[in-house]
Amino acid sequence: MTLQAEELLVAVGRRPNSDLLDVAAAGIDTAESGRVLVDEHQRVLGGGEVLEGLWAFGDLSSAHQLKHVANHEQRIVRHNILHPQRLRRSDTMPVPSGVFTHPQVAWVGIDEETARRSGREVKVAVQEYASIAYGWAMEDTTGFVKLIADAETTEILGAHLIGPEATTLVQLLIQAMSTGQSARDIVDAQYWIHPAMPELIENALLQLID
Repeated sequence: MTLQAEELLVAVGRRPNSDLLDVAAAGIDTAESGRVLVDEHQRVLGGGEVLEGLWAFGDLSSAHQLKHVANHEQRIVRHNILHPQRLRRSDTMPVPSGVFTHPQVAWVGIDEETARRSGREVKVAVQEYASIAYGWAMEDTTGFVKLIADAETTEILGAHLIGPEATTLVQLLIQAMSTGQSARDIVDAQYWIHPAMPELIENALLQLID
């Protein structure tokens, strides 16, 4: 297939500047990508062990090039330096992603293939924008949400959306995953405005608890 276009955007991300800092001279471990390796408390590793008194966060050490991740890691480092006897972890929340194209794309958690490879029994729900009143009114014929959940507990393992306001709608699922709410918890604990875009999420969740 040949695709003709007037412009091409190549987004390749950023590389940590660990090479310019020559962290290897200090015995600091780095990944193949160059990022400094840290433990779950943001303590720098050397030879696979914690190097006391050394901390790293943000794009220098994180696999997630997201400002909010860096902000969270900074708060964790600050706490851990001030309270070494009460260390906090920085890796307890799912990290979302969004692409502001047309249509928008958003996702959080793992995909279906990864979930099934984990050995747990999973349930998958797919809901199209056109199936809800707001999506029908927008005449959207391509947008959808796909949810992956544990079949027994209905724990939400992953969510993937393509369509209008996908990066806003996914926040409902990010919150649930971050606070330990299952699909059953979300559906049973609140009313949903009708007709409104969040009904897309509601209807997908209902599939998971049937």
